[in-house]
Amino acid sequence: MRAVLETSLNCLQPNCSCQGHSYKLIIYLSLMKIIISSLLLFVLFSAFECQHQENVDPNTKNQDVLIGRWKLVEYYLSDGGPGYWTKADPAKPYIIEFKADGAYISDRADCSGQYTAAPDQEIIIKISCDTGYVQKSELSGKILPSGELYIVPTNPYCIEGCSYKYMRIK
Repeated sequence: MRAVLETSLNCLQPNCSCQGHSYKLIIYLSLMKIIISSLLLFVLFSAFECQHQENVDPNTKNQDVLIGRWKLVEYYLSDGGPGYWTKADPAKPYIIEFKADGAYISDRADCSGQYTAAPDQEIIIKISCDTGYVQKSELSGKILPSGELYIVPTNPYCIEGCSYKYMRIK
């Protein structure tokens, strides 16, 4: 390709009798432009993706990362057909909180409970509610590498499938 480039550059001079080399130079330069543009777009998109993630150090204890307030950002559900993720309504935020003493607090209904964070990154939450259809339930969760808290009901479980993603509130 270097020989084509050198020959093509020589052919850009007046009175050149080179055949086809100018065309090859145009193709070469066009390909380089596409490759460089694609590379820059990849770097740009990667930078924006990393900006929104809160990476979690795998050596940090689960309970230390978990303590604090979390806001529901999306939930997965199925009405008998294929399941799908839905964004949570920002006008009606759903906040949960994990205390250092193992207490779980929800801002909805009359529910509270206890949680344990196992060394294998699994979180177990046992909830009791004073009102509602289900008065006792158990949830299982984990913190994803993106920093999101992923929670799934385990008792009673959703037949069609359901799960919830939360982001830490700072």
